[in-house]
Amino acid sequence: MGPYKILERIGKVAYKLELPSSMAQFHNVFHVSLLRKCIRNQDNVVPEPPSDLRENLTVEGRPVRIIGRKTKPEGRKNIKMIQVVWDCDGEEETTWEPDDKFTEDSGRKTRGRV
Repeated sequence: MGPYKILERIGKVAYKLELPSSMAQFHNVFHVSLLRKCIRNQDNVVPEPPSDLRENLTVEGRPVRIIGRKTKPEGRKNIKMIQVVWDCDGEEETTWEPDDKFTEDSGRKTRGRV
């Protein structure tokens, strides 16, 4: 995201940024470890935050397909896990999810709550 204008330096390790009005609900002071050098290549810069960006800076992922299965031992139980490919605003991400968090829906698995 960004680039955003630096308004002021707060101490030795934080900066206050000028955020767009669409991000008004976010705290505008960031630790230097969260900031990156501005990349001038416009292909790598996200001009605006995604429209479905939540307050906790996450976007809702939609399951695309299941690509793997395994059993994970946990204490005395074995938990069935499935490897899911998610579509997160055009980017694909793969995670292992517990099988019981998905429900059968018209012959395919979908996430009950995202």
